[in-house]
Amino acid sequence: MAPRLFHVSEERDIARFAPRPSPSSNTTLGTCVWSICEAHLPNDLLPRDCPRVCFRRGPQTTEADARRFLGGAEHVVAFPATWLEAVRRARLAL
Repeated sequence: MAPRLFHVSEERDIARFAPRPSPSSNTTLGTCVWSICEAHLPNDLLPRDCPRVCFRRGPQTTEADARRFLGGAEHVVAFPATWLEAVRRARLAL
């Protein structure tokens, strides 16, 4: 099965994805349209400028570490509490 790719945006009226220069031009040359694979989609379900730390359970994660650092979850997306209201108000389009 082919991987599914997504584009997440706060702009709901994008009719066409036009390539733009990369914001980190030292690692990506030319223009591009940003997309994300389904496995990493939760990392982008926040407003664009919201700082975040994302981590997930790996093959060497022990059960004790999973309980301690992940609260039993498979994937964690953490962001500053000062962003909570902006996250709640955000309306994202896929």
